[in-house]
Amino acid sequence: MNSQSNMSKEGIDCIEKYVSNLAIGIQASSDEIKDFKNEMKANLLGSVDDLLSQGYEEINAVELAIKDNLENEIV
Repeated sequence: MNSQSNMSKEGIDCIEKYVSNLAIGIQASSDEIKDFKNEMKANLLGSVDDLLSQGYEEINAVELAIKDNLENEIV
């Protein structure tokens, strides 16, 4: 994923922690959970990359991507 090359370790770790927390309690096989986590991480990294290209600072881009994800999950 080339998005990772644009992000600090702290930004990537924040996304990975968020995705891991989302996966807690999912009733699925370990392969399905792994797929879910990989897809969520890829989507969030893509969102962050888009926000970075729009000029957002990394921390703000990570926060906005997670906030957007949370709002979409609630709806």
